Amino acid sequence: MKLLIIAPFDLRLREGTSIRVTNLVKASTLICEKVFLLSQFMNDELKNINNLEHVEAKPLQARYHFVVALAEELSTQLSRIISKRVLGGELFSTLENVMKNVNIVHVHWLIFRYIPKVINNYKPVIIDLHGLYRLQPLSEHSLKSSLIHILGYLQESLALRDEEDVDAFTVPSEALKLYLVKDLGISSNKVFVVPDAVDEEIIELARNCDRIEGELNSLPTLPSNSKVIAYTGTISSFHGFLDLVKAVKMVGKKYGKELWFLLITPNKGQLSKFTHLLPKNMIILENIPRKFVPCILRKTTVTVLPHRAGTQFDYIPSNKIYDYMLAGRPIVAYETLATAKTLETYPMKIFAKANNPHDLAQGIIQALELWSATEPKPMFNVPTIKNVEKALDSAYKWVLTHAA
Repeated sequence: MKLLIIAPFDLRLREGTSIRVTNLVKASTLICEKVFLLSQFMNDELKNINNLEHVEAKPLQARYHFVVALAEELSTQLSRIISKRVLGGELFSTLENVMKNVNIVHVHWLIFRYIPKVINNYKPVIIDLHGLYRLQPLSEHSLKSSLIHILGYLQESLALRDEEDVDAFTVPSEALKLYLVKDLGISSNKVFVVPDAVDEEIIELARNCDRIEGELNSLPTLPSNSKVIAYTGTISSFHGFLDLVKAVKMVGKKYGKELWFLLITPNKGQLSKFTHLLPKNMIILENIPRKFVPCILRKTTVTVLPHRAGTQFDYIPSNKIYDYMLAGRPIVAYETLATAKTLETYPMKIFAKANNPHDLAQGIIQALELWSATEPKPMFNVPTIKNVEKALDSAYKWVLTHAA
């Protein structure tokens, strides 16, 4: 079996989407004879896989893809003309040749569904939905982000109204599958749960952090004899970052200079809008390789997952939650359904009332008082690439059997 994966992102940026794409690519190369990956840039984790071939996509702003995707809903021929301009003639021709030689196309992010359609060379199409615009609130801080959100919601609504255009969907959780089936009317047998996961190498490193101690020493040192609150993830309001900043400041009133805030984020440029809100005692690590993250977090006192309710995090847990579990430090989190289910058996956890910075602060204080001197208790029983491989294998076999 040969596969084309369409994921036109910068996979060097270590955020939720690129982590999921990377894991699904790794797993697919264990199943398929050959995998073609359309993306802007490869990351180091994927560069040395023998049966993976990179098809480079030029960086494009999302609004251009939305224009083509919306045009495709009106006229495939119109979209084909526009897409040649957006993708570039050379890439368009390359994709035409690639699609002649693959059995399945797996598209990451619904907006890029237009690419295999305009190539005019039918192959079964699977869409990976690891989030939906309809499950995200409008940005309160950026008109540009709000416009992209509105365009995305419109295109998403048009694309999902007729599931016959898609042969199957992959999603990261049972809860999101249930939402697609019950709320959007998509056939249950066409939706496959493919979990977020952690590479086995990362789990092994988390079992013995001493193996990478030398590499960790090159990073800024966490303050000794201090209490360190840590968050790893995207900087946005619906990820709960602003709630966390408010909570950290509240906790700081109790602990003063003894308290530090560690932020591990894929892009610290996102902080520019919030500079005036940030606490003083703060350490920022940008785009750290995921293999280091559990061992860095293990040196902290409390980890926090402030993802808000009323968003996609009611249906999918953050894939960073597994880094927290591997670190083995206390986890304080908003009590969304997906987060609560994932942490069901994790021993050191405190849930705060969702979307309530004051309750989040109280949860952090409680964790500091209960477990500051407690040894880490890492949980290694997390989904791995093997779990992803098994789920993808089922999806691909079903599609090859049932696709029109």
